[in-house]
Amino acid sequence: MRHLPLLAGLALLTGCGTRAEPKPDPVAFTAAVTLPGGRPARDVTAVFVPDTAAQTAGRYRVTEKGELAPAPGGALTLIPGGYTVRFEPIDGRTPAEESRYRAAFETIPAKYREGQPEGFKVTVADGQRLAITLD
Repeated sequence: MRHLPLLAGLALLTGCGTRAEPKPDPVAFTAAVTLPGGRPARDVTAVFVPDTAAQTAGRYRVTEKGELAPAPGGALTLIPGGYTVRFEPIDGRTPAEESRYRAAFETIPAKYREGQPEGFKVTVADGQRLAITLD
């Protein structure tokens, strides 16, 4: 009985079961989105859906030049690995913005839009420049 507190203390220190593997650190990357015909995509949201539970999703706005941009104060980073990229419309604040963003979203081929199973497959690595060329 006198060893019971010692055994209980050891159980607390060692824990029960297996430990979850730590997630890798996010890495910086850049990307450009090109529409069929070679024009840059613009004014849509690119959603990166991770292939594994060890990764996290990312949402980035596509600028007028077709480049991905982080949210204000954010960074263009993801945990390395495979992702499926799908596109969503941006919510406008005014009817004119809403119309402009909807028109921009309509330029994205249907198979790459939100809710579609296909998407665009990419692998993110440190310092990589992704070329997301939609067909």
